[in-house]
Amino acid sequence: MIRLFSIVIFILSLSGNSYRSLNIKDIYDANQFCDVENTAFVSGEELTYTIYYNWGIVWLPAGEVVFNVKENQENYLYSAIGKTFPAYNWIFEVEDYFYSFVDKETLLPVRAKRNITEGGYRIINDITFDRDKKEVSSIVKINDKPAKTYKKKYDSCMFDILSVIYSLRNIDKSRLSKGDQIPFNMMLDDEIYPLKLEYIGNKSKVEVKNLGKYEAIEISPSIIKGRVFAKNERMKVWISTGKNNIPLVIESPLAVGKIKVVLQKYKGIKYPLIEG
Repeated sequence: MIRLFSIVIFILSLSGNSYRSLNIKDIYDANQFCDVENTAFVSGEELTYTIYYNWGIVWLPAGEVVFNVKENQENYLYSAIGKTFPAYNWIFEVEDYFYSFVDKETLLPVRAKRNITEGGYRIINDITFDRDKKEVSSIVKINDKPAKTYKKKYDSCMFDILSVIYSLRNIDKSRLSKGDQIPFNMMLDDEIYPLKLEYIGNKSKVEVKNLGKYEAIEISPSIIKGRVFAKNERMKVWISTGKNNIPLVIESPLAVGKIKVVLQKYKGIKYPLIEG
């Protein structure tokens, strides 16, 4: 369960509808996603997810993560705070904070911060985006080691782990077809991750524990194989139909065990969820 909530936020960041598409049916070009109008959420939206960890045949409710949106005149402030439930703190205590400041006109990030404390591991990450220079600067401090600064150049758009969630929620999924794969890039710590998302698109009724059944479509993001994720398996994400595009249920294999992220409660959403 090392960096559990970092993994959860990472999974949710892959659970939107699409991103910049260069060669896939000319749905989007490289620059269209650099200026997205927000139609999916409003300031005051709050989404709470329960994280379940599976080891063997038992699903354990390990903790929760709460997403919030606030705004000022020029920016949205996204936040995500994840903590283990008190009953599990004696085993492995987690307290993670994620923040992202974005331009309200484009939804592109201006600055992003993470403060991660999980067991004996701590990381502070402060990322600044310079859209004029097309450069991202990331300061990373791990435990008691000296902070390091990494600078990366990029060609088109660049996102952090939170801003990509909300931008992806604003893409029109009706323009995608089953099997479309959409590449995108995201800055995390000292690396730019080239990732992709496959649109499965099968509409179905998904049962969300304690909330009911809702209409949803399925997508399958790529995963970074290695110590965290299991090999040769796919992540499954069900997002709500309609205009909210809210992730409802996420299931993902890990190198050890499995993880499930389930929407537990919500408030302040822009449109009603469509019940199945």
